[in-house]
Amino acid sequence: MPAFVSPIYPHDSDSPHKSHQEWRIILHNDTLDLFLKGQCVGFCRQSYSIDESAGTVNAETYFDAGGASESERLSASDYRVYGFDGRLLGAEQEINSAEGASKWHLVKDTGTAWHLTVTAGGVTRAQPVQGVTDNLNRTYELYRGIKDRSIRWGDVFSDTIFELTSGKIMTEVTRCIETPTSQNGFCWVFSDMQNAIGRLDTLKIDTTGATVFAGQFPFVMKKRNNKRVIPFLTSLGDMAKALSVPASRPSQENERIAMTLDSTLSPDSSVRRFYQHVGSKWVLNDMPAECPKSSSVHRDSILAHDFVSPTVTMQSDDPKIKTLADSLVKNATTRCDSIDACFRWVYATLEKRPSPTFPNAIEVLESGFGDCKEHSVLIGALLRAVKIPARVIYGLVYWQHKGYSYHAWVMAENNDAWLFVDPALGVFPAYRDRVPLLIDDFGSESVRMAKFIGRIEIEYVKK
Repeated sequence: MPAFVSPIYPHDSDSPHKSHQEWRIILHNDTLDLFLKGQCVGFCRQSYSIDESAGTVNAETYFDAGGASESERLSASDYRVYGFDGRLLGAEQEINSAEGASKWHLVKDTGTAWHLTVTAGGVTRAQPVQGVTDNLNRTYELYRGIKDRSIRWGDVFSDTIFELTSGKIMTEVTRCIETPTSQNGFCWVFSDMQNAIGRLDTLKIDTTGATVFAGQFPFVMKKRNNKRVIPFLTSLGDMAKALSVPASRPSQENERIAMTLDSTLSPDSSVRRFYQHVGSKWVLNDMPAECPKSSSVHRDSILAHDFVSPTVTMQSDDPKIKTLADSLVKNATTRCDSIDACFRWVYATLEKRPSPTFPNAIEVLESGFGDCKEHSVLIGALLRAVKIPARVIYGLVYWQHKGYSYHAWVMAENNDAWLFVDPALGVFPAYRDRVPLLIDDFGSESVRMAKFIGRIEIEYVKK
């Protein structure tokens, strides 16, 4: 049990309580093997338990994935505590790898206020959160229906879940699509959809309440047999490669990238400006291949008021960030010079290594390492600190004959136009082979990247 759990919680007396005997109907402890594109990559353990003395129901999910050695593995845990009224009392989530750990800790005080504390890169920050609605009542009704066989085809179980890493409320809808028969192994079969991801997954539960199969795209989980399944993929890099979008080569100078999406999708509204819709394809516009040096360092941009303010991930008002940014651009005579100075410093200074964290600029500055996310938030904060509009982009980049991999970079404003800046890969302007999928200035939108996985095709069209 995580150390944050307290024996006393502020229960909501207005909500009806179930007895611990009633809550026993959801008790289970499942271990499932985790698969990605048909290859075993690890395991998942899901359990519910009851603490009668504290009057709580505890839900725990633990993932372990990657290679055989600790340096190649990634683990994630989610631990939630509910009262006997089914309402959330506290939660903790943790992601660990050889590079470090990130932790999210959600607590409710004796009143009604919730606080989310995030620890990453050795730095802890806390913020109030509003509208936390998360309870186990849907789960209780689902398992009660399974145990007493009262569920019918088409029955729907809907509820909301507070997602800790994004700090957002997610809606989840579970619908019964099959009742137990010999054809489906005497299992209840459900479709399951979360609004943030926007795709249907499948959940199969046998008549004892044990999970047999669960989709959580791009992964699937299957009930473990007595024989331990050895992971086939040997590293997190293998997993990233398995999620890439196939392409045999990069685009040529006389070509544009054309993206075809699943029929249920379109580009996120935050990046639609970069595309033209041509038939069934989204064709990427040409990006500036050079940075015009006509702009004064101190000129006011029409975008300045929107995209130079500090955010929770780009703390451009922090004295350390401000002092560093001012020192980097002190000899700049144009805005391009300023962008280039920040770009070169971040590229040269940060150690390039994978990180499981959800970073912010201060953490990155203090830790001195990271992957594309860390590079992006740091340069974004530096640019904003010297009044250059900058935004963080999540998308795809062509990578060493391996297709298009998921990536992050920054767009910076010059002369009222946006330029792509990629400090992780050392490219500025990064005008080719990058496919923007969404913009996330606050570190809360990247969870929506999951909806694009497995739903993108890339080809090239002549200019």
